Amino acid sequence: MKRRPLIALITAVACVMPAAAQDTQTRPPVAVKPVVLGESHYDGEWGPKPYDLITRKQAYWTMLSGGAGHAYGAKGVWGWGDPRWGPNFPAALNAASAAQMKHVSDFFSTRAWYRLVPDLDGTVMTRGAGDGVDYATTARASDGSLVIAYLPSGRTVSIDMGRLAGPVTARWFDPTNGRYTAIAGSALANRGNRDFATPGNNAIGHGDWVLVLETGRPGGAVAATAAAFPLKVSRDGRYLVDRNGRAFFYQADTPWWMIRKGRSLDIHAYLANRKARGFNTLQIMVLPAGAAPEAHLVNEPDINGNRPFPNGKLLDVASVNEAYMRHADQVIQQATEAGFYLVLAPAWFGSKGGDYEVYINDQNAAAWGRYLANRYRKYQNIAWIMAGDSNAEGKTGAVRAMANAFKTVAPHQLVTAHAGVQSSFKQYHGEGWLDFNMAYDYTWGGAWIYPQVRRDYVGH
Repeated sequence: MKRRPLIALITAVACVMPAAAQDTQTRPPVAVKPVVLGESHYDGEWGPKPYDLITRKQAYWTMLSGGAGHAYGAKGVWGWGDPRWGPNFPAALNAASAAQMKHVSDFFSTRAWYRLVPDLDGTVMTRGAGDGVDYATTARASDGSLVIAYLPSGRTVSIDMGRLAGPVTARWFDPTNGRYTAIAGSALANRGNRDFATPGNNAIGHGDWVLVLETGRPGGAVAATAAAFPLKVSRDGRYLVDRNGRAFFYQADTPWWMIRKGRSLDIHAYLANRKARGFNTLQIMVLPAGAAPEAHLVNEPDINGNRPFPNGKLLDVASVNEAYMRHADQVIQQATEAGFYLVLAPAWFGSKGGDYEVYINDQNAAAWGRYLANRYRKYQNIAWIMAGDSNAEGKTGAVRAMANAFKTVAPHQLVTAHAGVQSSFKQYHGEGWLDFNMAYDYTWGGAWIYPQVRRDYVGH
């Protein structure tokens, strides 16, 4: 959810930051935790165009910088067709950028992406990476079986082929249609530096391509399978795994208002649409929220006319409207039956504390956390987002109280946090309740995405 007052400052800062070394700090490394891109530019909202190029960049930048997954967004979807937020719901559902997310999912989920190590020091891509919003991110599998590079625009890059473990099959992957183009001369020798030039524009006329170098050794490709919930953090702390130990590629859509505005038939169509486009995770608000010039939605009624707290006593468990919660139950059950991982925001704090941050304190936060944890503890496919669009100034005790309530009552459900245009790493990484980090960027063109994810990957 976005906030325009910060945009000018963020854009100005992004323009003067160094490319690959942005957002670094000097404190010593701490325990490793996975990081996902929890929010960035939305298709159809403020920001550079074309929208589908921006959303592709965000996904590939994240995954090749050490990320465990990413979230996509479209304006008409997060607002669930609310005319104040347009465009219309069907058009947003079927945007080109959403269709291209299927190619992201297919590309990574059929490979051992969890073995990828970001090329932090430029020893794999030795020339041509560029900088800023045109930066080419590169990662190499730890066993030398695979190198992947995402090039946001046409160029020639140089790769140290000696970083691969054997003769190399080289291909270009078109991220707009999911098709491969063989690079002449394969299998290529795994020695010396070799130049690779992008093959013109891709299928829809943009310049971005994915360079794929594979040795064919074990670990280069894996079969995609449905997750067996619950999820947990991998032993090395880099990604999420299901109960069978299989890596979970987190690809989320952000229908934030689905509980507030969703009807059963519309939700059914939405879930089928998103499943077909490779999404396996949904980020959703439990309570109405979203402060902005157009609306202030705290305690607004749902699609059936029910407010969560009819007497206005917000976050008071004794005042909760059971009719509102039954509707939430139905939405959660419907998405669960469709096989999605649900990452729920129990009380969205809001930009500059404009939503539930105003009303939350240590006591009601803990009580609300216990209430939701008890209500939904039977679910194996739920995680929780603390805060939301906020750095929770003066309310970190409430964040901690709510998070600990979830961990106590429903320890199988993971907990993360959504900060204010930065990664949760900065505030919460050392907290015992935080299972994985969420990066968040809204700079012009997403210039902070890969530095944030890389910083979280390194741990300082």
